[in-house]
Amino acid sequence: MPFDVFISYSSKDKTCADAACAALEAAGVRCWMAPRDICAGIEYAEGILEGIEACRIMVLIFSSNADVSPQIHREVEHAIDKGLSIFPFRIENVLPTKAMQYYLSSIHWLDAYTPPLDSHFRQLVEQVKADLQVTAAGGATSARVFKTIPANSETSFGQPARSFGSHVQAMTGNPVRFALVAIISILCAAGVLFWYFSTPTYVLARSAAFGGNGGFAFDDAPLNPSYRPITAISVVMAVNSQNRNQQVIRNLQVEWGDTIGATHGGKNPPPAQRTQLAPDEKIGRVDVRWMSYDFRTSDNVPPQWVSGLAIWTNTRVLTFGDVTPASTGQCILSYGEILLGFFGRNGEVIDQIGCVIAKPK
Repeated sequence: MPFDVFISYSSKDKTCADAACAALEAAGVRCWMAPRDICAGIEYAEGILEGIEACRIMVLIFSSNADVSPQIHREVEHAIDKGLSIFPFRIENVLPTKAMQYYLSSIHWLDAYTPPLDSHFRQLVEQVKADLQVTAAGGATSARVFKTIPANSETSFGQPARSFGSHVQAMTGNPVRFALVAIISILCAAGVLFWYFSTPTYVLARSAAFGGNGGFAFDDAPLNPSYRPITAISVVMAVNSQNRNQQVIRNLQVEWGDTIGATHGGKNPPPAQRTQLAPDEKIGRVDVRWMSYDFRTSDNVPPQWVSGLAIWTNTRVLTFGDVTPASTGQCILSYGEILLGFFGRNGEVIDQIGCVIAKPK
């Protein structure tokens, strides 16, 4: 499948790289990220080169860790050789060493080391999408990254920028033109207000299940008839009574504004890990991890139990439980889609989780 953005990062900065990837993918930008997108059976170095060559932009998560990484130096060099635009996203207030300066000296940076990070992620998304539109239209892919037009500068057509007063004078000098502009402005304003205050209507789009077997069905979609985005998530973890080294999800609950969904999982759960989403925070991806539970069924087959969730938003990655097992199911939302809730099968603990997704009508 084609990708848009290759994310280059040090493994020590993976949390920030994951959040940047989530923000971009929530906006419909297709990201390539190691080790997630390296196909099974392909050597790591070969997979990295193929990933770079499949993309048009490299987002470099720049830090002191990335600055001294020979692997990242090679990735940047290969990206430049292949004509990719480079977007350095600086998460530490450090200057590049001479080796990195050699590659990036003529490229503008996006400084993202001051809070809040979500504003920097939004700027990154805007710049990446703007660059993708230019390259899709056949424009050059040289470094246009994070450039701004200073006040009183010339426009890209070489003509001096006109002041606001000169535009007003041009409109008021012609009464007919002024009336037309006024009517159009009022209609545009009314349209913007209608869009802003109206509630989008969604319809069920799809669902997907990951994990084990057995238990009882649950489905949060009927509890959210207006199809509103999730505003809070609560997860309770339990320790396997037969193997106290294992964690499993015992209880899961979601909220939509002032509406609280049903509790799924065992009875009398311990305190939940509850995470509140910010008003502008959007979920873009859910990773479901599962493991073998430590007992055998009657046919001597170890059932699978959901051990953890990694929920990617446009500003961060939320983790619940144990997200280290190799068995992973990914639910990636397309641009504009929202996560309504979860469904699956559960008894005393949850053994299967799926995502219920809606899209604009």
